[in-house]
Amino acid sequence: MRDTRPATGLRLGAVLVVSGLALAAPMPAVVAATPKGPGSPLAVLATALAAARSEAAVDWTSHQHAGAYTATVVTEAGRRDGLQTITIGKGAQSGRVSAVLIGPKAYVHGDDFGLQANLGFTALAADVEAGRWLVVGSSSPSDQAAYGAVAGGMTVPSVVSQLINLTGSLSLTPARTVHGQPVVGVRATVPARAGVPAIQEVLYVHRGGRPLPVEMVVTGGGEPDTTVFGPWGQPPAAHPPAGAIPFDVAWLAGPRHGDLAIPGAPGYYTFTGPLGGPMQVGRPWGKSCQPVLFDVASDIPRSVYLQVAKVVGQARAAGLDVTIINLGNLWEPGLLYPPGQAFSTVKEVHIYAATGIPPLLAGGHPEHISIGWDARPAPDGRHEILTETQASLYMKEVVGQAFSTRRSMRQLIAFTQGISESVVSGSGLAEGTGTDGFRTRDIAAMQVMSGCHFEPTTGPVLPPQP
Repeated sequence: MRDTRPATGLRLGAVLVVSGLALAAPMPAVVAATPKGPGSPLAVLATALAAARSEAAVDWTSHQHAGAYTATVVTEAGRRDGLQTITIGKGAQSGRVSAVLIGPKAYVHGDDFGLQANLGFTALAADVEAGRWLVVGSSSPSDQAAYGAVAGGMTVPSVVSQLINLTGSLSLTPARTVHGQPVVGVRATVPARAGVPAIQEVLYVHRGGRPLPVEMVVTGGGEPDTTVFGPWGQPPAAHPPAGAIPFDVAWLAGPRHGDLAIPGAPGYYTFTGPLGGPMQVGRPWGKSCQPVLFDVASDIPRSVYLQVAKVVGQARAAGLDVTIINLGNLWEPGLLYPPGQAFSTVKEVHIYAATGIPPLLAGGHPEHISIGWDARPAPDGRHEILTETQASLYMKEVVGQAFSTRRSMRQLIAFTQGISESVVSGSGLAEGTGTDGFRTRDIAAMQVMSGCHFEPTTGPVLPPQP
């Protein structure tokens, strides 16, 4: 359910995880209705993705910016193996990290600054492990996040899903020449939102031949990030380095899993903001019992909307301070508490339709929902406070899959209450759970984290539909 790219930083497909930003997730792109049919931007994008997906390999080079950091990423990506070198700088400081991917194992080698800035190592661990090859496996739950961060963008499937699979309102740019090749551009535009400028991505696709991606340019309030693709089809000569030692998650800076445990709700965990601070127990939005209003995009099918609304109704009936906008674009303030709610007092959580290929989770299963959020420091200087949340449902995985839709929505509701994970047996919030509904412990944990007193209702729980 997580989207783990940096909040204001570089794309995970380029592996770069700037220290201090690595624990936050960006707001997912807004997916708007786009014209379809031959020659449409959606058709051009779909053709380019299909062509890229069928290739045996691709080389790509990216120049990226994240605040004070800059990076150049040079990658050879195959079907299961890959090679990558990242040069990262901040002012007068610079560092380097190299990676080799061999199927389920990723090997990493870096200098002191590179390990800290790129992979989030503590200063002590970076000093000790600099210059050594480290191996990260994908089978251990404690290593899966690190493996995913290293392996992202080092295989053709991850290049397609993470680097070139645009979301947003699509349009075509005029034909032109890029790097000596005739191209047409597919532009994706994500509108500005609170504190975040508008983002524009343009994917240039070869025309007049095989429609493979040539270049991606991303602009959004600063220096543009560029990624050049090609040549295609030349597999990397990746070999496991000798003498690699096992990676240890204790080398990483930031909260440990135990630091995210919610007091009074054993087996449930909160999450961090852009600065790495956990959400504040009892007031994740900065106040107790923050009313939440869900707004489902109009291009999400009615069948999916009805499953989403069903889960919101179940949550409200159990006592959570949530409601939803109906299919007529109306909502009932009286379904929230305390009385007197308005748009200015609720937190509106938008749910969008993601039409692309969903990325794979660490266990190899496709993602159903991508949740994005932003936060600011809490007054105590240790915690952070949610300022915005939204989500995208992957239509490929939820349309016609009522159970999966309901599970994804339970996870989103829990997130708005400050909970990102449950390891409780039988919980309806856990990844891959077979439980179809909230359990008593789920509701109790959300009450603890949100600071809400129980307000169950036997009356109406949803606004009437038109």
